[in-house]
Amino acid sequence: MNKEYTSNTNIHTWYNKVWSLTQPTHAAVFMSVVFVSYWLFPSEAGVNHRNNIYRLLYICSFATHFGAQMWMTFVAGLLLFFSIPRHTFALVQSILFPTYYIFGSLLGMVTFVSYTEILRTKSWDLDILLQVCSILLCFFLEFFIWLYLAPGLLKLMKVKVKIEQAAGIGTEVGKEHLGDLTQCPHFMAVHKAFRRVHMIVGILNIVCVACTAFHLYHLSAHICVLSDAT
Repeated sequence: MNKEYTSNTNIHTWYNKVWSLTQPTHAAVFMSVVFVSYWLFPSEAGVNHRNNIYRLLYICSFATHFGAQMWMTFVAGLLLFFSIPRHTFALVQSILFPTYYIFGSLLGMVTFVSYTEILRTKSWDLDILLQVCSILLCFFLEFFIWLYLAPGLLKLMKVKVKIEQAAGIGTEVGKEHLGDLTQCPHFMAVHKAFRRVHMIVGILNIVCVACTAFHLYHLSAHICVLSDAT
């Protein structure tokens, strides 16, 4: 009974905290505009409402995925690394890192399902097969990172930070200074293991970005709204 009461209290507290922010309002406005637009603007000839919903899901999931990749890879990471102490940066990354990859894998799956549903009644040529493989590869890699690599990387990061804090380092900004810890075999083993896993994650993330870029070009080459308007 006490556990159930505590659980309900925690849910209620979380609910109140979430609704005190502006994000629910943003989400409500976004969904309202989409809903109103869905009824005000009918689909083009030959496109039913079901297919139009899949188109919306496809564009929304792919655009969100692409934007998240660009922001995390080229903006947020660099800005934080060169703006805050290294250990603070590590703490932020430990929170964002797993969320980024599970979020990306879910968006990749939505993109795959909606894209294949849109083309379900059409014949698939080599171009479409390559796009499907590219989307699936991106999904599997991000899911693999989240499931297998991220937990180990975060564990190594925590051990590394704990040792550095005991040695009084880690407050530098935009650089890594290990000081006398370079003479500690245990720390250097942890440090090398962290760098190795981090490098693997970085390489796989590059492949994911390449898959997204490949599909982005495919999308731009087949878009017809502007050409039809002229």
